[in-house]
Amino acid sequence: MTSNNLAKAIAACRAERAHFQASGDAASPACMEVLQQALDGNQDAWHMIVGIFDPQVRHWANQRRDFPPDILDDIVQDVLTHFLNDIRRDKYAYLLKTDAFGLVMGFLKTRTYWVCADHLRHQHAIPLDDDAAYPDSSAEAQLEQVHQHALGLQVLALVRVILDDPRDFLVWYLRFVQNMPPREIWHHHHDRFADMAELRRIIPRVKQRVATDAHLHHLLKGDADDPQKPHLGASLEMRMDSLDEEYTVMSGPCTLDESILLDYISGVATAEERALVEQTPDCRAAAQRLGQQVKPLLRLLHRLECPPLEALIAYHEQRLASSAALEWHQHIVTCVRCQDELALFAAIDAAPPLHPPGIVRRIVEALFQSPLGMPHPVRGGGLYTTPHLQIDLSMATVDGPPRRWTIWGEVRTTEGLAVPNMVEAVTLQRLDRLNQPAEVVVGTVEADGAFVVAELPAGRYRLGMQTAAEEVVIVLNVGEQL
Repeated sequence: MTSNNLAKAIAACRAERAHFQASGDAASPACMEVLQQALDGNQDAWHMIVGIFDPQVRHWANQRRDFPPDILDDIVQDVLTHFLNDIRRDKYAYLLKTDAFGLVMGFLKTRTYWVCADHLRHQHAIPLDDDAAYPDSSAEAQLEQVHQHALGLQVLALVRVILDDPRDFLVWYLRFVQNMPPREIWHHHHDRFADMAELRRIIPRVKQRVATDAHLHHLLKGDADDPQKPHLGASLEMRMDSLDEEYTVMSGPCTLDESILLDYISGVATAEERALVEQTPDCRAAAQRLGQQVKPLLRLLHRLECPPLEALIAYHEQRLASSAALEWHQHIVTCVRCQDELALFAAIDAAPPLHPPGIVRRIVEALFQSPLGMPHPVRGGGLYTTPHLQIDLSMATVDGPPRRWTIWGEVRTTEGLAVPNMVEAVTLQRLDRLNQPAEVVVGTVEADGAFVVAELPAGRYRLGMQTAAEEVVIVLNVGEQL
């Protein structure tokens, strides 16, 4: 596509987006054309698409979470990267075969679900050690992940037996599987405990009961002896051996509760709790020893029963088969973490329009004014003004039958200043054909506010000029003197 044709497509896309905000019509052939050019590597086209996507993703992401500006920037960049990579895959080829830009925006929203929820999951994830290996995407590593998941399910099933008291198992599950800090456990289940102190006493006790169970040691050691299984079982088995010694961590002058040290090494401690640990060398050393002991188990079990994000999004969008949806539903109704992520998706869905029609983009009629009465010189022709703008129009006929006309326009502030990128789109709609569908012609807009609309037959038109704040309307007769 030539640069001139792309410029026309971009101008038409702007007009289609403005029309969509007013009418909800998702058909946008020009925007789809610009998107295809962007996917083919045209940087100008990609800048246009980013101009549509960036504010929309920010608007969605801010509906429920007060992400800091740097995190919000990361979210937008991640969403655009995922979108650009995924839409090229064969399974999504159907998105590029229609004029329905609304389908593309829906696809963008799904990617926004994923990235925002992924950021939430990282907030609750077990921190990696500084020397932790980079993720391995090889087939062998993926197979090992399957084995680890199976091992984690076996561990979880056994712990259900070890901790036969429902309250003990609840505390262990929320703290060691969901990585929920005591303050959050107390918030959701305060009726089960006399006070926070009792809850904090239960956490190390249930950890110790699990750590010293002979059946669990046998499970992990048997896994380590199987050459077909990954080595994580052996690592866990050795860590569990060290956890047999109940007072290993708390030896020395560190007087902090072990549950606070657990909060610290699992990344959920408050700023005050982190300061308490870090201000004492003995507490830092105790936290390090505890981390060496329990982090492999915490990572193995973390959100073991929660659906992957892809499945949770499919559940939200009602794309799962009924059997799969029922299976995940039974987990979700008891899982605060999954409920929190689904609430985030619902908040994104409930986001108001980015530019509410009639509020942000109000309609203003420009009035004709003689150029002689203006304090600043203009180019000539017909001059129209609003409280904020002056629009200088001129018109010329094009040679050859059938006779056609071209309109040139220039938009400035009332002080005579050109504002870059102030005009988003210019359209002309035929008004004098009552029994025929309205004919809309899209103009070409330059960055400095100049625009041109060519190949117009004579007639009565409504010129609509879109800016960020308003739509300026001029009714004129093409073919007559301005």
